[in-house]
Amino acid sequence: MSLPSRFLFLTTVRLAMAALCLAPSGTLAQGEPMSDRVIELPPLLVEEPAKPLRWRHVEFPGLEMLSVVSDGETRAFLRRHHNQSEILQWILPTRFQGKSSVPDEYILFNENLSRAHSQEVMNSMMTAQRDAARRKQAREKAESGDHETGRGHGRGNPKIKFLPNLRLIDVDTTAVFVVVRDSDNLASDFTFSMDRIAYLLASRVPALPSWFMAGMLGLYERANFSDDQIAFRPAVWTTPAELTALKDNAEPLRTLLPMAELFAGRPRQNPPDARADRLWRAQCTLFLRWAIAEDKGSRREALWQFLDRLESEAPSEGLFQSYFNVGYADMRDILSDYLPEAVEQPVTLRAGKVSKPPAINLRDATPLEVARIRGDWERIQISYVRKAFPGVVDKYIEQARKTLRKPYDQGERDPRLLGLLGLLDLDAGDRSSATPFLEAAVNARVARPRLYYELSLNRYAALAEIAAGNALTREQIDAISAPILAAWDMPPQNPAACAVLADVWNRTTEEIPPDILDRLNRAAALFPQVEGLVLRVARLNLRRGDLDHAERQLRQTLTRLSDPRLKPAIEAELTRITSLRPSGRNSTPPH
Repeated sequence: MSLPSRFLFLTTVRLAMAALCLAPSGTLAQGEPMSDRVIELPPLLVEEPAKPLRWRHVEFPGLEMLSVVSDGETRAFLRRHHNQSEILQWILPTRFQGKSSVPDEYILFNENLSRAHSQEVMNSMMTAQRDAARRKQAREKAESGDHETGRGHGRGNPKIKFLPNLRLIDVDTTAVFVVVRDSDNLASDFTFSMDRIAYLLASRVPALPSWFMAGMLGLYERANFSDDQIAFRPAVWTTPAELTALKDNAEPLRTLLPMAELFAGRPRQNPPDARADRLWRAQCTLFLRWAIAEDKGSRREALWQFLDRLESEAPSEGLFQSYFNVGYADMRDILSDYLPEAVEQPVTLRAGKVSKPPAINLRDATPLEVARIRGDWERIQISYVRKAFPGVVDKYIEQARKTLRKPYDQGERDPRLLGLLGLLDLDAGDRSSATPFLEAAVNARVARPRLYYELSLNRYAALAEIAAGNALTREQIDAISAPILAAWDMPPQNPAACAVLADVWNRTTEEIPPDILDRLNRAAALFPQVEGLVLRVARLNLRRGDLDHAERQLRQTLTRLSDPRLKPAIEAELTRITSLRPSGRNSTPPH
């Protein structure tokens, strides 16, 4: 079953900053000759039937965990996780972090368990693939009449390296695999990775200003956490050469960006200007270091209140001055004077002791819990492996299906398990098989927003094939919309789901209910970067006769357009609005 082509670009945004942190080191297309290079893959958990692992289970605020390491190590990890979460709030309060109705999934694994057997399975698969590539190469040479030996091609297996620690992101949750070595001290070594901070920032709704996200990542990169303080190492500047020059001479001519340009967002030169981008990022970090860490953090509350206001209004010098007591020009001078100190001196932010962690109730995991958590981790690996080394993705799909199907084949019908089986079919490319599992999970009200979106999309795809351009009836619209509306308040809100809802109402002659249009207008305001959503919602406002609202939405989108393919459609709608206005009436300026 094929999806409507217009939805191909509406797949949920995959959090660009986090994706950069998780980018695989290399890819190898199917059919490409094997080589000796190293391919980094997620761990393949292959248990020996004669030696089943003893899994322990625990639920903790914000996460659910399986562990095969000692209870002491597991408790130490969770206490450290709690402390890190508490201390993180000093520089990134909870209200500025992304939320999800699905707990993070953690697996703590001992590197010595099943490692040899897993490597053996992978080596056998590599050998089979190498032999298949050689046979294909020989067949192609014979068919082309080329009798060259092809020396140097197809020799050897790629070397597989299993990544010891990995955090992978799905639409509504993250999964974390941590390999514990005998020498590890989880009570002191564990700290949140950069990609976790990037995910918390980028998944927050409403979206945080880009200058804050860039500055926070730069600030966190220089931070060391202990139980009651954060120590920031000296700041870095745009390039090592400029940093050295700055340290050698604290009084050179320093040209910082005007604060209005800093708050306007990442520079968009064409062609891109790498130096301008580096300066913008470095200055974002410098400003947050000054606002959060200096003077014992006395300006933090002003920064948080400033961010709160930016959710409802654009940054301005007057607004900035009301919280920081300086104007834009003076603020740039302050940062310029602060820069030599920032690159030379560390700074420490102290606070009281963190709260005591909640009780850690470890117990033996049930077979269903093992299948559900481990199987979901194996499912989430599929997308990563498909990009890193597609030649082995079938093995990962097979492993995830084996884990999730085992309790199902034994009669287990837990709704969360059924939902995961549906997501597995989707990630494996089989939408039709996924539908019954999705229906069962949604009917049971499983708290997993992606299930509801995918079910709506499946229903829409089926109707699109039947209706083929005909106007949708109210009954059809209700069937498609019902799952989306049922999950509307389950975080994280999915802009692609909002776009599906807007699209079905654009394909009918029925009048859109005011409450649905209100929801979509709020969604368009929350996700202005999802241009396809804004265009659809503007069309609904236009059809309703609200020309001013539609024009504001379209003009705002046009100023930040990232997909040039949508520009003609947006301009056509603006032209239509002009033609619909009474003669002589001026158009509405951008809000």
